[in-house]
Amino acid sequence: MAVADSQGNNFIFASGTYTVTAISINFNGDVVDVTGLSVASGGARLFQGPILKSTEVQVDLLGSSVPGIGTSGTFTAGSITGKGTVSAVSSAYAVGDLVKGSITLKTDA
Repeated sequence: MAVADSQGNNFIFASGTYTVTAISINFNGDVVDVTGLSVASGGARLFQGPILKSTEVQVDLLGSSVPGIGTSGTFTAGSITGKGTVSAVSSAYAVGDLVKGSITLKTDA
C-alpha cells in the first residue's frame, strides 16, 4: 500500500496504487500550415486550428513497481481522473527503497 503525499493524494492506475510526487498535464494539438504561394514576402503564415488533439499526463511516483509501456487503464490522482495508456517509462531502483518512477500516459479523448 502506498503512503499518501502531504496533500493526501495517491495515484491509482490499472489496479495499482502509488505515491504521487508530481503530475504535469500537457495539452497538444497538431496544426496545419495552409499558407499558399500567393503570400507576399514578409507576410504572415496561415495555420488551420488543431485537427488532432491529445493530452499527455506525466506522473512521478513511488511504489513497489512501475507500470510498463502499453499498460492501459483508468487513473485517479486527487481530483484528476481519466483513461490512458502508458507511452513512456523511466525508473530507478535502490536496495531497501521504493521504486522511483516516471510514466507518461496518452489519454483517451
